[in-house]
Amino acid sequence: MLGVVHQGVAFPVMWTMLDKRGNTNSDERIDLMERFERVFPNAQIHGLTGDREFVDQGWLAFVSRAHLLWLRHSNHISCRSGKRHQPGERIFANLTVVEQRVLSGKRWVWVRRVYIVATRLKNGELLIIATNHRFKTSLADYRLQWMEH
Repeated sequence: MLGVVHQGVAFPVMWTMLDKRGNTNSDERIDLMERFERVFPNAQIHGLTGDREFVDQGWLAFVSRAHLLWLRHSNHISCRSGKRHQPGERIFANLTVVEQRVLSGKRWVWVRRVYIVATRLKNGELLIIATNHRFKTSLADYRLQWMEH
């Protein structure tokens, strides 16, 4: 489903009913996005957000516009030089609840160099955001979807 978020409420705009259980794969998400762009060719998209269930290598390679994507804690993130990779849960292991951290410079996640911003939510879960823009406001921008975070 693609939705437009306004004041913390997502309004469905376009979706695909799948004949399967579970989440979409990157091909299905790409197809939905291309269909949206055909139907709304003049739409001004300020950014895409996506939960960790919907982020994979194919989707990150496809998304070129501004994005805020929640990575899984197990996704590997490179060091600044790009030579070593570690899971996000290891990089942010000592992050305390509501503390925020921005890694310096862009980092490799799969096939794309992105900024990485993280916080630990009140429930103890890691929120690791990969973004290609406005990394200083990424967490606040991402939270606009869910006002309760």
